[in-house]
Formats: sequence, structure tokens, C-alpha cells
Amino acid sequence: MESSRIYGNPPVKIVLIHGGPGAPGSLAPVAKKLSETAGILEILNCAKSIKGQLFEIYEEVIRHCDLPVIIIGHSWGAWLSWIFTAKFPNLVGKLVLIGSPPFTSDITHEILSTRMKRLEEDEQKLLAAYLDEIDSHANPDRLFAKIGKLIAKADTLSSLSSEDQMIEYQYDVFRKVWTEAEEMRRSGKLPDLAGKINCPVVAIHGNYDPHPFQGVHQPLSKIIKDFKMHIIDKCGHYPWNEEFAADDFYSILQKIISSDSD
Repeated sequence: MESSRIYGNPPVKIVLIHGGPGAPGSLAPVAKKLSETAGILEILNCAKSIKGQLFEIYEEVIRHCDLPVIIIGHSWGAWLSWIFTAKFPNLVGKLVLIGSPPFTSDITHEILSTRMKRLEEDEQKLLAAYLDEIDSHANPDRLFAKIGKLIAKADTLSSLSSEDQMIEYQYDVFRKVWTEAEEMRRSGKLPDLAGKINCPVVAIHGNYDPHPFQGVHQPLSKIIKDFKMHIIDKCGHYPWNEEFAADDFYSILQKIISSDSD
């Protein structure tokens, strides 16, 4: 699998980091849209550790981008972008977090229950069974894909497209990287990285996203001096794929990209 994809024309100053972990390619629609007016680098992370994924981003940014970059991360990619910005602050001029998971553990218990409530009864049973079976399944990547599709349905209010953008589903990447990430959140190391981030940070969050926006706004507004959050109405976890919110999402994102202050 390729390490990254470039869209649009130079200079390349915008970097997209996908969610998952283990779901490369999900931000392709955003990359294509933004490339109408800017050069875009979409990273396709596949390393099985946070350190490895940080190195993948560093290599691609140094190779392809004019510095400093605007780094835009979605879901898990929001966390990874946060960690990257803390590790390499001189490379990042602005950080954008889309649909970020909560930065503290005290508010995470409701995410799965919210998703379950949004599914039909048979889908709830399937999702519960898949989650229970995946670690012992003969083909975990295939089961991971099925889980992803059910969760995406629960996470979306009104989908514009059912097309799956993933290049491949990588359960082993998810399992190993997410275990590290959850420990960073549980121990407080994740929000503590704010002390190393000196660029503006902007969060974009849908009000239908099962990840509570309070888990992003409450901690970050206290520890990041230049922080702003946009809450989008009628919008789930994938703003670019929401019938009633995509236009608002891209309008906000374009303003963030084109302005020196938000």
C-alpha cells in the first residue's frame, strides 16, 4: 500500500490524518474537495505503534510539504495529529481536530451505548457478536470491516454516500495502536501534551456525533491558549458525508485554512 496520496497543485501545506486506527483512505473525499484550492497530502498510516505512525507522518511531511503545515486529523487521527504537533511543534502552523474522541476517560462510557441505541435490534446483536468474536476470528480484518460499517451507520444522521473509501481494513493496526492511545488518555498523558503545542487549535464536531463534544471542549479550552470549537448542527462523526451539514463543514474548514486567525 502507498504511504500517502497528493492532491491538487503545489505548494502542499495541508496534511490529512485518517481515523481508525487501521482505516486508511477514509479522508479521500475531503482531500479531493480541498484540493480544488490547495495542495493536499493525505497520509495512509499503517504502522502498528504510535511511534511508528508518527514517523510515517514525519517522513511524508518532510518529503512533500512546504513548512509549516496545517494538519487536519479525523477521529483517532485527531489524537495522532495532536501528538505529532506536540512532538514536532516547528512543523505545524495550525491543528484542526475533526470528530475527536474525548481527551479524558470520564466521559467515554456513553459512546457505545449511544451507538447501540441508534441501530435496529438485529444490528445491535450483530455488532455485539462481532465485537465479542473479533480477537479470535479467523479473518479479523473482514470482521473489522463489518464492525466499521455498523458503527458508521450509527455515527451518521443522514448519509450523502454509502461508498466505502477505505483502502483496506487493518484490525491488527487498530488493536495495537488503540491500546497505546487509550493508555495515554487514561494516564493523562494525552491532554498533558498541550504544554508542547504552541499553534492555534481548532475543533470541529457534529452535534450528532456519539463522541461527546464536551470531552474535547472542556479540557482543551482550559489548556490551549488559542483554541476554538465549531459545533455543527445535524451532523454526525463524518461531517463531509452528512446531507444537512457537509456545506457548513467545508465552509468552516475553508475559513480555517485561508485565515491566519479563527
